[in-house]
Amino acid sequence: MLHRGAEFWDVGSCDGGLYFDVADHPTAELKLMFAAPDSFCVQHTDCLADIELVASDSAPSPETLCVRPGGNPWRLPRHYFVDRITAWRAVQIFCRDGRCSSDVSWIPFEPSDLQEQTSTENSDFTFFQAEHAVVLPDGTIRIPAGGFGSNGMWDGSVSIAPDSTEYAFWHWVIGQKGRWAANPPETWLTTRNIDQIKLEYAKTLA
Repeated sequence: MLHRGAEFWDVGSCDGGLYFDVADHPTAELKLMFAAPDSFCVQHTDCLADIELVASDSAPSPETLCVRPGGNPWRLPRHYFVDRITAWRAVQIFCRDGRCSSDVSWIPFEPSDLQEQTSTENSDFTFFQAEHAVVLPDGTIRIPAGGFGSNGMWDGSVSIAPDSTEYAFWHWVIGQKGRWAANPPETWLTTRNIDQIKLEYAKTLA
């Protein structure tokens, strides 16, 4: 995968990701996005602590490179990218223990044009990665999510507290193991089909 170029990375979702699971629960995620001709943005997320880092081997610069997550152009700082060898090393280390490679520096993933969101109120379209949800020690359900709206693209998570009126619904959702990992994208859980899923859930209560 890392040996491929734009002919591979500029189709479909235009990114790739790995999850490190402990007892069938994801504890970390490694996401890669390609920028021509030979650079990768490598993001590491601690799913439990909700800490997002990006590999960096150069000084901050006003220069940017274009990636296309979800097929939508997004410009990120040049120092958020590393070469193929460094990206591959990060993948190898991650697959061993879910940690960040010590071969490169890791800095907070905070591009100036990224609108941090933990809710969907400002998004015209939101997708939920329910297959990779985690339940925190206090019972809170945290679901990786992303979307597109008036503020541009966002990538983060949605948290549902135990006292939320929607907690039972989301607890049922994340119990549907294997369902939300299906392709094509039309089968994903999104704000465009969630009302239909809620009706399905309501029938289980009857």
